[in-house]
This record gives sequence, structure tokens and C-alpha cells, in this order.
Amino acid sequence: MSALFISDLHLSTAQPDKLEAFNILLNDIGSQFDSIYILGDLFEEFWVGNDDITPPNPEILAILKSTTESGIKVFFIKGNRELLLEANFSDITV
Repeated sequence: MSALFISDLHLSTAQPDKLEAFNILLNDIGSQFDSIYILGDLFEEFWVGNDDITPPNPEILAILKSTTESGIKVFFIKGNRELLLEANFSDITV
């Protein structure tokens, strides 16, 4: 079993190249791994709830959903930027 661990990406619209790199990491390079662990602070702006549609949140969610739909297991541990994520966060990324 192979795993990829990432943390503290602080994705935001201010750095679109970093967001694109995240997409490539998860959907291209990530296909080489059985599971991906995101260890907090995925978002730069504080996440204010599962229904937050402030950019780039919908794009990040779409990337996560695409990754899980490809069969890769994604595990997410909340960082201080995601304290308000609700328990059903995984439902919108699967």
C-alpha cells in the first residue's frame, strides 16, 4: 500500500498556479498511490461551512471529488483553517 501525505497547501485564488499544481498532484501523480492524506490547512481562507461557495472552494471540492471517484482513498484531517468543517464534508467529496 502506498500513500501520499500533503499538508499546509493554503490554496487560494491569489495563487492559481498552486491550485493547478494541487489538481495535477491529486489527479495525475496521485493515481500512483492507494491513498492520499491531507493533513490540514488545505484552504488559505478560513472555511465557514460545507456550503461555502467562495472561490476557490468549489474547485477544490471538485478536485477532491474527481480523485475519490477514480478510486483513490482520500483522508482529511482538519487544520486550524478548517475548524468549522462539518462531519458530512466527506459526503460532498465522494
